[in-house]
Amino acid sequence: MSAFRPYYARNIRSAHVGEYSPDPVNTFVQGDLVYYDTSTDYMRLCGANPSLIAGIAEGNSSQTRLTPSGKIPIRQLQADDIIAFPSDTDFSPTYIGDSLDVAYVSAGIWKLAVTTSNPRLLVVGGVPAAENVDGTIWFCQVLAANCQFDAVAS
Repeated sequence: MSAFRPYYARNIRSAHVGEYSPDPVNTFVQGDLVYYDTSTDYMRLCGANPSLIAGIAEGNSSQTRLTPSGKIPIRQLQADDIIAFPSDTDFSPTYIGDSLDVAYVSAGIWKLAVTTSNPRLLVVGGVPAAENVDGTIWFCQVLAANCQFDAVAS
């Protein structure tokens, strides 16, 4: 129904954008969900079913000239940040409060999936496709257990 890159919608508690070295092999693009690999000190593209999400890439991993340090800006997620996600399912208020899955589609595109096999997102609102020219929008929070840089226990 809709396809766009996830973006910060509101309630950004920590507007911190950190600069990280991208993994030269595991590349990502702007809008991708990424995690920090503590064994290599690289920021990497999250897997299809991410257990840890550090943030959203603000640039492509190949754009190392964006910063003087040669690193890539990453907007770090906090559990109460609200992120807009596309989905193949139209939003309905009946989903508010549900913990659902997130799925990698293609470069920079991640979609909310209305399945619960590996929930990573808490639905807090949305816009049905009939009310938005670009299709449905789901407003979600990443579950605290999956926010890599959020030290708040919840």
